[in-house]
Order: sequence, then structure tokens, then C-alpha cells
Amino acid sequence: MQLEAIYEQGRLKFLKPVRFKSDRIYLKVEVPDSEISSHRLQDIPKDLHEQAKSLLDRLATIRNAPFPAEAQVLAPTHRQLERIEAFELRAKYREQQGRPA
Repeated sequence: MQLEAIYEQGRLKFLKPVRFKSDRIYLKVEVPDSEISSHRLQDIPKDLHEQAKSLLDRLATIRNAPFPAEAQVLAPTHRQLERIEAFELRAKYREQQGRPA
């Protein structure tokens, strides 16, 4: 089936409403060559590429840093404890019904 859509800011908007049977489907999209940007990653200036790499390295350092020893773990609030208890109760009922918890 062919459907008409408009691409706008990373999303396809169908011209006529359509309902799919599943949430994730494979689509084949035909786009005119004139609408494809010729800008490639190789065309990026070297200094911009190095700046981006530097930022990614800093981010990796932050992500992989050990957890500070002096960091204080806060005790859960009363509301958080109630939510934990509710989730445990729901898991118990689902298990009794033979459903995955």
C-alpha cells in the first residue's frame, strides 16, 4: 500500500489518518534525490570534528567516573516507601494470576 506523507523535523506526517496493527513497522520511503543534502560527515571542518571529539571524551570521563565516597544516600521518603510497597503488591498479584511480574 502506498501512503502519502510529509517529512517535517524528523517525523513523517501522513496526509490521511492511518492506523497500524503494531507500534513498530518497517517502512520503505522513496525520497527524490534533489531533496537529499549532499553534506557529509567528511565535509565537517577538522576543528569542529576535534571539538566534538573533545566533548565526547569529557562526557565519557564523567560517565565512567567512580561514585564519590562522600556522597550521602538519602533515606527514602514515606511516599517512596508506599510506592515500593504498591509495586511489590502488584507483582505478587500478577504472579498469582500467572502473569509476568
